Amino acid sequence: MKKIFLLLSFSLTLAVSAFADSKYDLNLKTGDSFLMSSSVSQKITQNMMGMEMVIDLDVDVIMDLIVTELSKDEVLFTQSYKSLLVSMKSPAQGLEVNMDSDGDSNQFNDALKSIIGKKIMVRVDLEGNVLSVEGLEEILSGLETVQASGADVLQFFDKEGLEKNYQMLFPIAYGKDYKTGSKWNIESDTDAEISVKLNNEYTATSVSKKVFEFSTDSSTSLSGDIEQQGMEMSINMEGTFKGSGELNVKTGLIKSYTQQGQMAGNTVIEANDQIPMDMDIPMTIEMVSIISLK
Repeated sequence: MKKIFLLLSFSLTLAVSAFADSKYDLNLKTGDSFLMSSSVSQKITQNMMGMEMVIDLDVDVIMDLIVTELSKDEVLFTQSYKSLLVSMKSPAQGLEVNMDSDGDSNQFNDALKSIIGKKIMVRVDLEGNVLSVEGLEEILSGLETVQASGADVLQFFDKEGLEKNYQMLFPIAYGKDYKTGSKWNIESDTDAEISVKLNNEYTATSVSKKVFEFSTDSSTSLSGDIEQQGMEMSINMEGTFKGSGELNVKTGLIKSYTQQGQMAGNTVIEANDQIPMDMDIPMTIEMVSIISLK
């Protein structure tokens, strides 16, 4: 992921101490431990041959995050999952699946349970760019059964999903001056099977030595070619999102962040043995995501 961090300093001429600049640093030490919670709700609407199909997908994750190594330019986190919940409903298909890593034994619950406690080593720079990942393959392998249910959960656990999470942990440039009304941009471009481009425009809404709150206006696009269930398909989508969050001024990491918005586009399934002609499927995804770090 390539990330561009641009701080736009606004010069306010008000000679009032409440509007003075504030600077924030990353204050971590080896052994620091955090509890990270993530909740994502998606409403996916597809139109297939004139029939509207709606899928509701909810994914809730709780994980431990430990600072394992620390230098002036990089942080190595050890990440391990504590609890996973996945719910998928599609009334048109008569489908409802609920999965719980703490639930009774069945193929889906057992698949989620298989990754609980497994460790991933994620090295990032101080802008949240992921430099290396170790241990991810075992996590993705454990989720194959869940993915086969039709619930697209890998998007939250694969390398691209990790990159999005860690980018959110580092919302500011350290050592820079901020005041209420300051604006800055964070841009990212994930070069993978599915290319994801994201532009976040941040605005500081409340700034002091004890509080740093902000809002975001984001635009995103994704495109690429993938293979699912033996079928080749291409995906193209664009969307906008709005969010609000708070920085933990003691650690310099995110404290909480909520974002919601919608993407629209289409998926084209190439002609194959099952489908004699290319199939163009219009699609919208409404999404709400919430993240917190304690």
